[in-house]
Amino acid sequence: MNTAPKTVLHIDIESTIDPARQRLEVDARLDVPEAIANPGELSLWLHRELRIDEVDGPGVERVTWNADPDNRPSLMPEAARLDITWSEVGRPTNPVVRVRCAGHVRSWPEWSANVVTGDWVELGMYLPWFPYSRDHGPFTYDVRFSAPPAYEVRGLGPAGRTGTTWRFVSTVPTHDIVIAAGRSMLDVRTEGTGFSIAVHDGTPAPSIARSIAEDLAWIGSTYADQLGPPPIDALRVILSPRPRGGGYARQGLLVLGGIEAASYEEHHEAYVRYLGHELAHLWWHRADPSTWEDWLNESFAEYSALRAVRARYGNEALDRRLRDKRENLPDLPLWGFERDDRSTDEAIRNAEALLYRKGPLLLHELAQRLGERPFSAVWRHAAEECIETTAQFLDLLAEHAGPDVAEQFRADLQAADLRA
Repeated sequence: MNTAPKTVLHIDIESTIDPARQRLEVDARLDVPEAIANPGELSLWLHRELRIDEVDGPGVERVTWNADPDNRPSLMPEAARLDITWSEVGRPTNPVVRVRCAGHVRSWPEWSANVVTGDWVELGMYLPWFPYSRDHGPFTYDVRFSAPPAYEVRGLGPAGRTGTTWRFVSTVPTHDIVIAAGRSMLDVRTEGTGFSIAVHDGTPAPSIARSIAEDLAWIGSTYADQLGPPPIDALRVILSPRPRGGGYARQGLLVLGGIEAASYEEHHEAYVRYLGHELAHLWWHRADPSTWEDWLNESFAEYSALRAVRARYGNEALDRRLRDKRENLPDLPLWGFERDDRSTDEAIRNAEALLYRKGPLLLHELAQRLGERPFSAVWRHAAEECIETTAQFLDLLAEHAGPDVAEQFRADLQAADLRA
């Protein structure tokens, strides 16, 4: 018998969706480890349009629902906060808290990748449909999700189906629960280098799932040569029909929006960059995404994608994309910028420019300074050593390229302008 104390939050969920009415019902049980329960309070985030029907569990003393909190996460602009306080007397070591809620979910920003419509449902942390704990790290889950008979449902984790109820399980701790449901879903499978690929296409016909699967297999092979073996053995890809919101990556899952079958071959280079960026997050994902250290996720993924473009289309294609990234750069340092500031459109634009344009440009300058072979060694070591902070990357750079190179790169990160 395993008597080791639990350290990871686990969530069991039974949920029902009625896409035509945009109505969602959620019955969640949170198995809370002692390390989380000890402070006496658990804060959870849920979409503000959900009505809290029940919060119960041993030792629960007080429940507060704040529909307009001051400090909601920037990527959850429609979130409300549920605060649960345990009594000091009689509180169990590992409490189980039940949260039941329901509502018509109809509001989200236009940039949201999570939506609830009659034709397509895409749920995740951007539209917090399950009790989400921002403060206590990754969690495991067991989800039973029911949809009308006309809908196919896809998600991450081993899946099973009984009638109109679909089950998804993650025993590996994760930060999100992504569920997609559409009226039709075409499945295509192929093999990459070291991992299998399953593409679930929810977009209108004609399908390009086979082309995307083959391109992902090629990009994955390129990354395996550059960064080491993929950290997964199976990849699920959901092609979303929504035109906005872009793509996002979770470990073992890519969700891709904005793909048009009619333009896929004509703009293939751009799609290789898009697919390459999201796939690169399998290697680059460990930095805190709510701080400026997110550049280790986003800038590294974007530069990986640019290197994939070069491998497929040559140096001219890379140079053209680098020139585009130099246009209208803000005179701001990448070091220490406010990643979580979404207070104005300008703040959002500046953050995106720093992450997706200036960061990759600085990495390219570093590659030019070191030379391809030494930089490739640093690049691979950074992936293999699973860097989480800029300090770790600078230490690695000092070790493999020398302290002067590391100090110069630190200065580049702290400079407002970009060297010519």
